[in-house]
Amino acid sequence: MTIANVSTEAPGSETMLLKRQLSTSDVIFLIMANVIGVGIFLTPPQVASAISNPVWFLLVWLLGGMIALSGAMTSAELGVLMPRAGGDYVFLRETYGKSLGFMYGYLSFTISFTGSVATLAMGVVHYQGRTIFGNLLDSSLLAIPVLGVNITYLQILPILIIFLFTALNHYGLRNSIIIQKIITSGPIMILLLAGLVIIYNVLTGHADFKEILTNNFSERSVTQFPGFTAIAVALIPIYFSYAGWNASLYLSEDIKTPERIIPKSMIFGVVIVTSIYLLICFTFLITIPYEQLSTDKNIDVASAVGAILLGENAKLYTAIIIAFIILGSLNSAIIAGSRVYLAMSRDKIFLKKASFIHEKHGTPHWSLWSQAVWASMLILILGDFESILELTTIMMLIMSIMVVGSIFILRRKLKDHPHFHPTNKNRGYKTFGYPFVPIVYIVSTFAVVLLMILADERSMQKGLISVAVIVAGFLLFFIYNRRSHISNGIKGKIQSRRK
Repeated sequence: MTIANVSTEAPGSETMLLKRQLSTSDVIFLIMANVIGVGIFLTPPQVASAISNPVWFLLVWLLGGMIALSGAMTSAELGVLMPRAGGDYVFLRETYGKSLGFMYGYLSFTISFTGSVATLAMGVVHYQGRTIFGNLLDSSLLAIPVLGVNITYLQILPILIIFLFTALNHYGLRNSIIIQKIITSGPIMILLLAGLVIIYNVLTGHADFKEILTNNFSERSVTQFPGFTAIAVALIPIYFSYAGWNASLYLSEDIKTPERIIPKSMIFGVVIVTSIYLLICFTFLITIPYEQLSTDKNIDVASAVGAILLGENAKLYTAIIIAFIILGSLNSAIIAGSRVYLAMSRDKIFLKKASFIHEKHGTPHWSLWSQAVWASMLILILGDFESILELTTIMMLIMSIMVVGSIFILRRKLKDHPHFHPTNKNRGYKTFGYPFVPIVYIVSTFAVVLLMILADERSMQKGLISVAVIVAGFLLFFIYNRRSHISNGIKGKIQSRRK
């Protein structure tokens, strides 16, 4: 068996391959932007509430990074084997068949990627926007009392942000990457600098910081094991904070030399993010009493640390920093999502024009704008996406297990592929520590999924709804397949009659 080459050309269309232009640093920045979002500022209190020991609080963040790294090291081989736009969609389709690929694409467009794009745009306006602009956002942009219509800036600005970043990507990936580096590197450098300043103050004898750090680590036994259940509970929010480490796989067709850059970018990207997370979490332990961190789930850890360094205007400054971080995640999600729909369109299971590549700018413009329109519709129709995204978390984790697990199937099916041949001097990247590394990811992720489903009655309901959504996806694929066969049969009969 050989790897299926998806057709990238369609008669009479503008369809072509994407331009390979992304370097290692470009892709690492995309991974960092995709991973480092608001999670690191929201989830530490949840993790601390599950882990009673500050040392294990840090270790469980390190463990989360190692699990993400095990997934990255495995998936990188898949990216080298199949350097096509679409990432996980392509791997699932090639391993398990078009039906599962369709399921992943269906979830990506209807909820996952478009929902993420909508949520990030709404989040930056609703939360950081209120701090930066105040009550201005609540004022009316368009009011028609007779029709009961009252559109505020709070509703329109997220859509404008989505369209702005979509337009940026429409006119060239290179421009988008430049902006990505600016809005990602700036906040990250500020976070790192803040952490280093606080650590320096501890080392030079700052009384307040030293007292908090001493109390945090002296009141608990550093050897006290919190238990496997507590670690598993803590890993649930940590998984959320590390999500997005596979961003480069969706852009495989945009990368200059995917066989070299994909493994390097994914491994270094996860290692860098893990290091940043550990530094930030250690900073929290220096500035916030652990009892407060573990009991007050509503604590704003970013503002708490910022207030120490920045004084009265800390809330405004931290809001600006987090806003840039969210915009970086938004841009990364827009880029990655558009490549999934591009791959689906090439397989003729999505809008035909979504496979078109702009002749001048070399971007999947129809795919980008389809995503922008649907994400905007979600904002106008539904408004609140937290429940929707919670429902899909279980499904996406199950999908990630299947993606990582596909390495076992593909290695068996493609044993004669040059990638694996021992005499090939230019053999591509192979998963380090195989088969133990992928097994670590599969087992740990499965345990987290099981715990999420069994946590309480509400979680079990979400699990059942997730299963219902998956079944609906398979039914949609069956209907689509049935109609395609009927359509092709009719066309065949017409052509045979003409002959």
